Amino acid sequence: MTAQTASPPTDPLAMTDAEVAAIIPDARQAAENARLALDEAEADPGSVTPARFAELRAAAEHAELLVPVAERRYAEVQKARVQARKAGALARVRAEGPTDLDHTSELLARLDALDTALRAFCEAAYAHNERVTYWATEAGIAEGSRDAIAIGGKTWHHLDGGRLVEALVYRAMYHYPDEFLLTSGSRTITHDGDPYGPKRMGERLVNAPRTALDLHDLIRKDA
Repeated sequence: MTAQTASPPTDPLAMTDAEVAAIIPDARQAAENARLALDEAEADPGSVTPARFAELRAAAEHAELLVPVAERRYAEVQKARVQARKAGALARVRAEGPTDLDHTSELLARLDALDTALRAFCEAAYAHNERVTYWATEAGIAEGSRDAIAIGGKTWHHLDGGRLVEALVYRAMYHYPDEFLLTSGSRTITHDGDPYGPKRMGERLVNAPRTALDLHDLIRKDA
């Protein structure tokens, strides 16, 4: 026989996890203990009075009936605790969600900064290309070959503006999940990879690059 323990709280939300977990095992253990006591009396009828034997039988039957009761109780407690957790989560969503989600001003400011910076870079890169073309023309270089000019030991090249921007976009975004990068259908904004990545760049600063090309180095060489 096991020692009697204090009954757990009747309020499901006041019960500890250990108390909830013990609801069914405790009922099954009590039923087993009662059945063992009855079995001992049945094995040695002279050890108990008829009245005591009747008590043991009634206790065993009652303990057996309490097992399905405990199973229902466990299900009810679990349901109440789940509902309470859901209610608590919804209350937290209502209380904290709006504040945490309110980043409109930050997003707009960063979008405007990106727009301004991108426009400024494109303007500067195109102006560089225009200057290369101008001085190549002044040097008498034939039309169609005016995308570069060598003066002394330095050669200036046209910058591939779109390629540079595409490389920046890839390097900023490639690690995000595809659902964030989709442009249309199953196509992602990074679908073509890094245009200045190691598998594509043999034409500028290194013969067999093992890493992505440093865009700063590229611009220092070409501009």
